Amino acid sequence: MLECAAIRLPSAVCDGDKVPCFPLMLLAVESEGAYILPVSPALISEDAEGKLLGNLGSAMVRENVFPRALIPRDERTAALLQDFCNKTEIDLYDVQETPALDEAEHHLMSHLTGARPYDDADDDDMDDMAEDAEDTFDSMIRALSRLSVEEIKKIPRFVAESILDMASEGLIPPNVAEKLRKAFPQMGKRGNKFLR
Repeated sequence: MLECAAIRLPSAVCDGDKVPCFPLMLLAVESEGAYILPVSPALISEDAEGKLLGNLGSAMVRENVFPRALIPRDERTAALLQDFCNKTEIDLYDVQETPALDEAEHHLMSHLTGARPYDDADDDDMDDMAEDAEDTFDSMIRALSRLSVEEIKKIPRFVAESILDMASEGLIPPNVAEKLRKAFPQMGKRGNKFLR
C-alpha cells in the first residue's frame, strides 16, 4: 500500500517571463518500508492535477509498482485520487494517518531547503529557514508587481485567490492586490488590507 499526499514543493520555479510558482508533487510512500515512488512534480497550470495523475501512472508502470491500495492523508488528496483509483481498480482507503509518508515528507523538505531535519535543527537553522522563505516570498511579490494585468490573467484562479487571501492578512502590497482584482473581477473585494 502507498500512503499519498499532494504537496507543494518549497522552491519556486520560474518558466521564462511567467510568474514563479511552487510545483505540485504527489508524494507516494510505501506503508511498510522506506520505498518512495518517484512521481514527477507538475507545474501549476489549468490541468496540473491531471498531469500529476499522469505522472503517477507513468511512475507505477516505469517502476513496475502496482499497489493494492492508496491511502490518502487528506480530503484533497482523496478527491484527487478518486477517479484514478476507479480507472485502475486500485482500492482507495478513507483518509487516515500516514506515518511513513509524514516522515518521508519531513526528510524531503529538509533536503530541499538545505536544512537539517527539525529535530536536529537549532534556533539559528530555523531563523535561516525563515529568512529564506521570506526572500522567496519577496521575490514572488516583486515578480507579480512587474506583470501587467493581462499577464496576471494567465495565473490559475486558485493561485490568484490564495494571493488575495494573503493580501487580506496584510501580506501583499495594495498595488499587487489591485492588479489581481482587475485581472479577476469576479473575486470582488478580496485582499483589501495591507499592513506590512
